[in-house]
Amino acid sequence: RSKCGYRLGFTDYLKRKVRERDGKKCVACGVSERYLCVHHKDGKRVNHRFDNLVTLCMSCHMKTHNRHNG
Repeated sequence: RSKCGYRLGFTDYLKRKVRERDGKKCVACGVSERYLCVHHKDGKRVNHRFDNLVTLCMSCHMKTHNRHNG
């Protein structure tokens, strides 16, 4: 387990492949910016299946987490 709570396997290579699949843009708002997050759609940090991962900009990523926590 990493210090951020993600299981091994959530690698830079995997995140790069997710960003490439999503056209290096946020799938929620379409923005392409320097830093794009890779988000676990089901909210489970242990599920690194390719179809469970999606590219989000920082703003949409924060909104997504705030919806789940609010």
